[in-house]
Amino acid sequence: MDIAGFALTIRDGVCTIRSPEPKSVVIGRIPRVRGLYRVNEDRNSQKAPPYANTASKLMSISELHKKMGHINHDDLREMVKEGLVTGIELDFDSKPEFCETCIKAKATRKPFPKKSTTEYKAYGSGLP
Repeated sequence: MDIAGFALTIRDGVCTIRSPEPKSVVIGRIPRVRGLYRVNEDRNSQKAPPYANTASKLMSISELHKKMGHINHDDLREMVKEGLVTGIELDFDSKPEFCETCIKAKATRKPFPKKSTTEYKAYGSGLP
């Protein structure tokens, strides 16, 4: 939208979309609902809904977990049930798979010591 010259303004719980200059006509207003700005289909419109990201297959919880930035599986299920995530068909019977990315992201390491206990005899030798 930015490359095409559209403008977005978010204020007072409404995201307003304007067409490119010089006319700058308001082409859409998206209200904030439960903390999210959601584009909903205009039920009175005869046109097709303006969705470019509509899913066409059943999605497992692990697929959704990866697509949504590694959010907790239980939270994702709840978001779909509550209607906070739309445009997908979630397989509620799917089981979470092992996620190596999440394990690596949570890995901890020991801090560097404030003082070295190794005493070197010669500069650059690499040997204590």
